[in-house]
Amino acid sequence: MDRGVDPNAQKREAAARGTTLREARDWHCAAMRAKRAAPRSLDTVREETDRHLSDWLDRPLTSIRPTECANRHSRVTETSGPYAANRALQTFRACWNTAHPQARRPAALPYAWSGVQPGPPAA
Repeated sequence: MDRGVDPNAQKREAAARGTTLREARDWHCAAMRAKRAAPRSLDTVREETDRHLSDWLDRPLTSIRPTECANRHSRVTETSGPYAANRALQTFRACWNTAHPQARRPAALPYAWSGVQPGPPAA
């Protein structure tokens, strides 16, 4: 407040804007670190979002529509192959689930994300 900036107002504005993909990715990586994920796994999450979802990083998650996800999947499939497309959208879904724990119920996930299924749990 001493610089004429109200930090609480800034927090309210950020909350109203919504969680961005970049923030969700950072939270997801922090959760992975807390579960002692391999450093390479963390690098992969960052690389995939930077490579295939870079233009979404500063967008609120709630502004990313299911049709955009389907279109992005198709575009990444054409340019990088189906494996990369599945991984990119799977990473997006993991970041979404970390940022919005109540969305983990399958009914809450938008239709376009339902086609990307998680792999088997790690042993």
